[in-house]
Amino acid sequence: MSSRIAQFLERLEHADRATAAKLLKLIRHRVPRFFYKYCSATGVGIEGALLRSELYLSPPQDFNDPFEFQMRIVYAGTETEKILALRRSARSLGMPLKNAIPTARRLISHPGTDMESQLRRAHRRAIQDFGVYCLAGAGPRSILMWSHYGAHHKGACLVFHATRDPRLFAEALPVTYDDEFQTINWVDVNALVGRLKDVILNKARCWEYEDEYRLIRSDAARTTVAYRPEALAGVVLGTAAGSEEIERVIALCKQRQTIGLPPLKLFHAEMAGNAYKLRVRRSLDLERSISAAAAIAP
Repeated sequence: MSSRIAQFLERLEHADRATAAKLLKLIRHRVPRFFYKYCSATGVGIEGALLRSELYLSPPQDFNDPFEFQMRIVYAGTETEKILALRRSARSLGMPLKNAIPTARRLISHPGTDMESQLRRAHRRAIQDFGVYCLAGAGPRSILMWSHYGAHHKGACLVFHATRDPRLFAEALPVTYDDEFQTINWVDVNALVGRLKDVILNKARCWEYEDEYRLIRSDAARTTVAYRPEALAGVVLGTAAGSEEIERVIALCKQRQTIGLPPLKLFHAEMAGNAYKLRVRRSLDLERSISAAAAIAP
């Protein structure tokens, strides 16, 4: 990380909300005012977010789209560069070092061999160590987001306010949507980590409605990243949430206040009359009952 970037992140770390909002506008990519996380209302993810202020970094193999993290492998470089690259990659390919040079020459002469699939497997193994947390710019009026990620409208949508933890959310990078896989040149080892992140940030164009952003950490799969508790502004319950889901969210919100974390605004998504739309209303009665129960809790 350059000193200039480090200084900028340091300013974000200590900025008030108004200053943070201005600084976030200086970032090359657009940083939304709010980020959304759709999830089950009864799973472990929502508990970690509400009670421990932590976000779980999923490994790529846990994602539901088989097209995720796919890549196109190319071999652009001189013969010497290809030999050196294969020598450096020999261990990850499970190849004895003494075989690297003859293998590289065979690959140069016959580029369409089994080596391509070996290299692709090696790069996919490298990607498996990345931890990824997905956020959406698409808010709780999105029917598709609830259908795909909100437990079929029975789950919850967590609402994060970017300016309340600007340093963390400045690192949330936008996903690009394309019709083609990202291209990886295995010869250019020095740029490999950056290109692997490009692969992680690329999805099929049909997912564009999500307006997705991703927090990415190398060598951090299945770990968590902490966020400032005040950054979680509210929870929206899905339109099909039943008593089990509602009671779980109420219990978590009550426990959150009992342990001294900031209270959350609660909302409920509803079908909007005779139109294919959702509307979101605030549940003030639930908020008041949670605050009252937390106040008398032992």
